[in-house]
Amino acid sequence: MVSQPFKDWKTFADQIELLAQRGMVFHDKQQAEKELARIGYYRLSAYWYPFRQHLATGGRADVFVANTQFDDVIALYDFDNAIKILALEAIQHIEIAMRTQIAYTLGKQNPIAHTQAHYFNPKFNHAEWLAKYEHLRDHAKDDFVKHNLAKYGELPVWVACEIWDFGAMSKLYKMMTERDQRQIEKHFHLSHKELSSHLHALNIVRNVAAHHGRLWNKSAIGIPKIKKLHGFHWQYLNHEKPFVAFCLMKRMLDVIDPTRACDWGMRFQAALKTFPHQNCAPNEVNLQQFGIGIFPKTGELMNLSHWQLWK
Repeated sequence: MVSQPFKDWKTFADQIELLAQRGMVFHDKQQAEKELARIGYYRLSAYWYPFRQHLATGGRADVFVANTQFDDVIALYDFDNAIKILALEAIQHIEIAMRTQIAYTLGKQNPIAHTQAHYFNPKFNHAEWLAKYEHLRDHAKDDFVKHNLAKYGELPVWVACEIWDFGAMSKLYKMMTERDQRQIEKHFHLSHKELSSHLHALNIVRNVAAHHGRLWNKSAIGIPKIKKLHGFHWQYLNHEKPFVAFCLMKRMLDVIDPTRACDWGMRFQAALKTFPHQNCAPNEVNLQQFGIGIFPKTGELMNLSHWQLWK
């Protein structure tokens, strides 16, 4: 592989001048320097990428479409940051509720059922999951882990669930017997295939948000199964875009804690209002790229205030 020389280091002021030469509009260069110092040129480049001109041969040019505003790039970045914070908040409560339901269901059969393969569907590799769990257990520094291991020699499932990460939790649920899964599905008013696919989508969103990646227009979040969910709005959502995952979060929060769900839903809708509606790249930077649907008969963007889920 042929290596190319690294690009020259530039001051924040130099970075602004380079962007301006490429067509970006700045209304306050002093404030722009502060934003570049806060976020960084390379991280922001993912948010001004949709504003770059298309090349006839494919790909993007370095120059921006006419009237690209630096303020719109910052607004897009801040919107993305806001929805990631909301996602992590919601998924935290969903994860804890799922852990609790799994521990409650398994613990009724045996305090250490999670460590014994015969309590699970034999089609799945329980030994692989157990190895990951034992790694989490043996590397845990919490006093409650040391206390329970010293006292019992193993963590009862209602303690063990506290050290599972989202992936370990969702995989264990997937391995459970159909009888045990039905008990948990009933709690969330979902079928097994629905709940498994929803957890998979939420795990992808969680990983993006937790690692500070770009989320707002990310594709392929797992294609969750939503066809049989109540309400016609679901059919107009893009299954591969992030907004559907936020709808699933709201739906599960409604089951877990309706009061919290209402507050979270209002803050999510407030975040949507901060999305930068600009005219320079309307086909690239819009809420459809986030996954909010368009009604085909009217061509109008879905209004969440008309959807019972978001009221």
